[in-house]
Amino acid sequence: MNFHIRVWDVIVGLPAGVLIFMGTVLFSTLASVQAKVPVFVPYLILMAVTLVVGLLAGITRLRQGPATALSAGIVAAVIFGYLWLSARPGDEFNPLVIGLPGILTSIILCPIGGLLGTKLRKIQ
Repeated sequence: MNFHIRVWDVIVGLPAGVLIFMGTVLFSTLASVQAKVPVFVPYLILMAVTLVVGLLAGITRLRQGPATALSAGIVAAVIFGYLWLSARPGDEFNPLVIGLPGILTSIILCPIGGLLGTKLRKIQ
């Protein structure tokens, strides 16, 4: 397991972290178009998107995949944390995604996906 974050991990992790945020927003919006979804559905979408982005980082960057995935998870966590701290008292947002659970989920699940992607690539 190689979690030493280097410059290229940060450079690749920046758009990957933004992809986690954008994918979560996109699929949550698509899920809520037809009917009102429960509060936990966007959180499940965040979990799935985070794992997929980590998996792709592990597949594309074999040796540095887990570090790149960790970098992407940290970038997504910073975005969620900023939105959580900048929300005003009257704003409506999902506290599971834009809050501490979303922050921890992106930091924990993305490197797990990176490790899985690395293992998948080594098998083939």
